[in-house]
Amino acid sequence: MTRRKDTASSSKLSRGEDPRLAQTRDLVLSTAVKLLLNEGLGQLTAFRVHQETGVARTTIYRQWPTQTDLVVATLERLTVPGDPFDDTEDFEADMRTLLLRLKKRMEKRQVRQLVAATLAMAMEDFDHAPLIRSFLNGLLRSIRDRIHREAKRAGMTKHETERLYDRIVAPFMFRHVMMLGTIQPEQVDDVVKQTMIALGFGSSEHHRHSSM
Repeated sequence: MTRRKDTASSSKLSRGEDPRLAQTRDLVLSTAVKLLLNEGLGQLTAFRVHQETGVARTTIYRQWPTQTDLVVATLERLTVPGDPFDDTEDFEADMRTLLLRLKKRMEKRQVRQLVAATLAMAMEDFDHAPLIRSFLNGLLRSIRDRIHREAKRAGMTKHETERLYDRIVAPFMFRHVMMLGTIQPEQVDDVVKQTMIALGFGSSEHHRHSSM
């Protein structure tokens, strides 16, 4: 997966950056996070950030020329990478561990708020779909990376890889996001087991295949 680079915000952040600029950027983005979560996409503008922080709009526009740039930077600020994960060579066990980690993250109030906010963005304007996809890909990156490593090891096609990813992630996300429900550990096990069966192999058979 190729991650979209926020050139408006990332290209100016290193190599001897003025500490005052870094402090201003942090103030703007932390305020943007609060506006997105508490007031929605419509209020995530340079004018509202200026009202809340006192930072000049020209300064904000210099870093993020458009609202889209500001939204992307805000989403990237919120998409914190998960803990590092090392494969165990047991695909089922790895998926169970990663889904339980995702479950724990999505039970946090801020993450639930952010998911709701991104869905509202899609309802308001479908042009925001790529931004939402970028956020969700960040949230699911560890799972997606593990699936892609398994697919490469097993010689799966791109279509088979996406099918595997959808079968594992879709039921989990649907219950959390659309149904606002809580996933139990037993349900995580069921999702993984049903996925393995649907793809034509059981746990012991697949474990042997993965270890070869």
